[in-house]
Amino acid sequence: ATLFGIALWFVNFNILAVPIGRPWFAEAPAIPQFIYHAIFFGPPLGLYFASRLPFSARSA
Repeated sequence: ATLFGIALWFVNFNILAVPIGRPWFAEAPAIPQFIYHAIFFGPPLGLYFASRLPFSARSA
């Protein structure tokens, strides 16, 4: 889940920011945004998706 948050940060700030017309994303401080995505976005999203799996899929 943390890797997903890091991958999302990379895509959002390094690939999509300028083409979608949001250049201030690329100008934001990179380190805090990296930490926020890696700690406060990826793991909660992973826990949410894990809780939505059927019980039989969790033990596989």
